[in-house]
Parts: sequence; C-alpha cells; structure tokens
Amino acid sequence: MTPINGGVGEGVITIFKMRNATTNAARKWEEWKIIRLTISSIGPDGDDGVPYFLSLTRDARGLAACTRSGHFFAWDIAGRGEPALISSGRVIIHAGIGAEVLTASFLFPDMQHILCSTMSMNDNNPGWVGCFTEPTRSAAQQAPHRPIRQVGLKIHHSAVSPNGNATAFLSRTGRINIVPIMHVEGDSNITTLAATYAEQRLQASLTPEGAGRIMFTPEGDKLIGVDKKGRVVVLSFKK
Repeated sequence: MTPINGGVGEGVITIFKMRNATTNAARKWEEWKIIRLTISSIGPDGDDGVPYFLSLTRDARGLAACTRSGHFFAWDIAGRGEPALISSGRVIIHAGIGAEVLTASFLFPDMQHILCSTMSMNDNNPGWVGCFTEPTRSAAQQAPHRPIRQVGLKIHHSAVSPNGNATAFLSRTGRINIVPIMHVEGDSNITTLAATYAEQRLQASLTPEGAGRIMFTPEGDKLIGVDKKGRVVVLSFKK
C-alpha cells in the first residue's frame, strides 16, 4: 500500500526483472514496472485494497492478482510498454450474508481466460459457487463468468496446469479435486468436465491462510500438494 491524496492508501504491485542471470555473474534485480490498482483501503485495518495473492504465467507474460475486498485483475506485462489490463472484476457478494472471499486467481497459459477460486461464507446463499472461469479482454468474444460447480463452495487454493488442459482445487476439508478442461468451438469460455479427486488428503483448515498449497509440475504430469504440518501429496497422471 502507498499513500495517495488524503492519506488513503492504494494497492501497488512492483515487478522486478533479474539481470545478469548467469552462473558467473551476480544476480541483480531491477525495478521494472509498477502497477497501481487504484483501489482505496476501505476496511478498518486498511488492507482491503492490498493485492494479497499474485500469480505469474510460466512464461512470465501474464500476471494475475486478487484483493481481500473481492477484486480480481490480470495484466499482459510482456514487452517494454506499460502493463495492459486484460481482465478485471469483483465477486458479486463481497460482504455480509452470502459473501465470498477470493482465495486465488490464475491466467491460463494462452492468457485468454482467468480462473478464480473462492470460499463461500454462507452455504445456504452462495454467490459464485466456489470458483469460476471468465474470458479476458484479449479473447475474441466475451462471455460472463462460468461457475465450476463440481468442486464445492469452499476452495482454499487452486492451480492451472502448464498447458491449460486441467485445473486443481484444494477444499476446506483437505480434499484435492482435479477438473479436466476443454475448449468447445463457438464458445468463448472454457468447458469443465467431471471432477475426480485424490484418495489422499491434506490437512483440513477453516481458513485459506491456514490451508495447504497445490501446484502442477512444469511438465504437467504431476500435481504436488503440501500442508502446514509438512504432509506432502504427489499425484501422477498417466498420458
């Protein structure tokens, strides 16, 4: 957060680029680009506008972020120019009954869609039903967000495979769901298939802050999960 007019803070993301990244030269990080979210702090703790979850695409061309007040963003940061905003939005209900908390946001490798996972605060009146996908502005056509209904309402972490053909979700109970992804001709959004889940579980958690994390390996043939107690789960996928 940095102060702006009137002493109110706004969220800022600073991107650094590494120079001289060779085995024989010392690594040097240089400030490369700055992104201002222009969201003022609105909560009593002044942290609602903080970008608390960030993710880069593997080729470092795309950056996604979400804030505690339910905003999500994505930028194309490739090239020498300023980062180009390609996706932005906010969960439908971000406070009170039926509110949802954004727990993660990822761009797909082709940067045509964004994935957001959420945790519903009220099982009886959910807003966006656990998580959703949405086309970015770089997509040829626009479509509304599409809930992924196969994985439940309380998702603490998520991941997108390196080639974009699968997503994975870690629920409040520690269960890991894997959802295959496909693209249907004429549909500007993505289609999710039936979810499968691993028999092994990570530690359950009441809050995303106390939950584990999951990620695909760079080759996409394995999914690795780890929780705060040090338990590690490795799932392998057959070709």
